[in-house]
Amino acid sequence: MAALYGDSRLPSSAHLELTDRCNAGCPLCSRTSRATGGASVFVKNVDLSLEIIRRRFCAEFIRRSQFKYVHLCGNYGDPLVHPQLFEIVEHFATSGVGLGIATNGSVRKPRFWKRLGTLLAAHDIKSKITFGIDGVDHQTHETYRKFTHFEKILENAQAFIRAGGVARWQFIVFDHNEHQIDRAREMAASLGFQSFKLQVGNRIRPKKQIASGGDEAVSDKGYGVSATIQDRKGRRMDYGIRLGDRLAEATRKAHQYSPDTIVEDVIPCKVKAEDSFFVSAEGFVFPCCWTALHYNRLRHAHHPNVEETALWTATTPRYAWSEGTNVYHRTIGEILKSGFFADIDRLLQPGRKVPIWPCYKTCYLNANKNVLPQRQQGSARAG
Repeated sequence: MAALYGDSRLPSSAHLELTDRCNAGCPLCSRTSRATGGASVFVKNVDLSLEIIRRRFCAEFIRRSQFKYVHLCGNYGDPLVHPQLFEIVEHFATSGVGLGIATNGSVRKPRFWKRLGTLLAAHDIKSKITFGIDGVDHQTHETYRKFTHFEKILENAQAFIRAGGVARWQFIVFDHNEHQIDRAREMAASLGFQSFKLQVGNRIRPKKQIASGGDEAVSDKGYGVSATIQDRKGRRMDYGIRLGDRLAEATRKAHQYSPDTIVEDVIPCKVKAEDSFFVSAEGFVFPCCWTALHYNRLRHAHHPNVEETALWTATTPRYAWSEGTNVYHRTIGEILKSGFFADIDRLLQPGRKVPIWPCYKTCYLNANKNVLPQRQQGSARAG
């Protein structure tokens, strides 16, 4: 099995978290603290600088690595909030690098989006912006996408599309919006979105799951949780949301993850398949966004407002959180040669004891649906 990162080879794609700042307040987002309702302790309110992006992803790096694609998203922020987002996109686009950008679409003015669409359309590269729109009206959309504005999102998307930009409508399915799926799909087509994607899984399993071109009828029993968020004036608001069996299933799997867990098969690492790596808004490098989330929880494990504590095991590779793994101080090639990435790679091999949780959950369990028994979770609604 090939190593995660070879001694002399550089990955041909990357996932960059340009910022950990965001205008929205989605209750189940990783940046929202369940304890306080505001930003979690993981959020440092920082931006990955344009200067360091130009330096690390310079023409020589792009040539040597045959760099082809960069995804702008992250764990905590919206890339459109970055004050130099246009210059960053311009840097990659004029270098022949394709871009994927994920956003709630509720920031900036239409003239900015028109300028962005014109830029991407002018270069013969595969680039697309994914707009997170979870309803066909403001009330439904903002049920989850707190502090965004439905009409403004559509106005921005239209400006981008009319300027030649390629856009995708992503619709996270909840109990409160699943009746609008067909209408949202029609709206996406009429407004010029190239594609429409249903996001089903981590937040709710709907009554009718659209898969493989057909409707799959499933039980309407759900799993309820409540969350708390703060509005712009610091006032706390309770929020009830109905989750589904897939999230409950992940919870059950988490309970069965222990220091005695052994995976006999090869874990199909998505990073290896995509030939990619992840850079956080602080500049720290990880194989992927899931390992970054995991190690950020380990980093803050003793903070009283961290609800999801990660599990240290005897085989968990240590991450230094130091200059040696940060793009502000080391080149990407130097960082990827560090012992941390070699240790992660060893845990992906068959028969290894206790792969770290994100590798076990995201790349192993999700690819092996029958590895644990399925049980129907009882219904509960949070209020």
